[in-house]
Amino acid sequence: MSGVLWRGWVWLVLALVYLPILALIAMSFNASRYGTFPFEFTLRWYEALAENRRLWEATLRSLWLSLAVAAAAGAIGTMAAVWMSRFGRGGARAMQGLLVTAITVPWLILAIAILLAALWVGVGRGLVTLFLGSLVVAMPYAALVVATRLQGLGPDAGLAARSLGAGPVRAFLLVTLPLIARAVMSGVMLAFVITFNNFPLHFFLAPFGFNTLPMEIYSYVISGYVPDINALSAIILGGAVMLGLAVMGWRRLRGG
Repeated sequence: MSGVLWRGWVWLVLALVYLPILALIAMSFNASRYGTFPFEFTLRWYEALAENRRLWEATLRSLWLSLAVAAAAGAIGTMAAVWMSRFGRGGARAMQGLLVTAITVPWLILAIAILLAALWVGVGRGLVTLFLGSLVVAMPYAALVVATRLQGLGPDAGLAARSLGAGPVRAFLLVTLPLIARAVMSGVMLAFVITFNNFPLHFFLAPFGFNTLPMEIYSYVISGYVPDINALSAIILGGAVMLGLAVMGWRRLRGG
């Protein structure tokens, strides 16, 4: 009986997560501007989206920002994880504690703190501030994901490469990195998603006139809802699902 209750609870939670998403996708094909019934199929909102230059420009800004931050977070997070796992010794525990603490702080508080720090040093809002602030928020996630993989891997493979004459950099690139590649990719993807969706950080740190997608959607919501957002959301969700399926297919081909 308890197993049935647990399965029912899991399905209820999944329904609460996915039913609103499915409703949003369905409403992107509904002729009603306000998502009301009866349902009448139409593609007018996708046609309107194709002409909505503001939404597409905001989406491209968010994509470029997220890609840049994800790449930097993956590289710096991997270096931090290697240091904690191999060379940190006593300081590794303190570093890991600081990274976990950074994750637990609400994004709103971090955004305000980073803005105050930028104003204090005389930089203020800007693209550099937005990039560095996003990197500060996203990097701990990537570092902890890679560090977890390194802890499970152990130092034996790297030490074996060093004993055969490889230098530390060569041993890392040829032996350790391929073994942690999936963890690094997971950290990069996590950093990308966190940066793409981080409205508080964008709102407080982006320069004036530089609207990312979350900021653009917010401006639409407070001034009057536009169904084009449903169509854009459905396209982004479709792209995310296709990416997930591609990663799963790639892992299956490689025997993962």
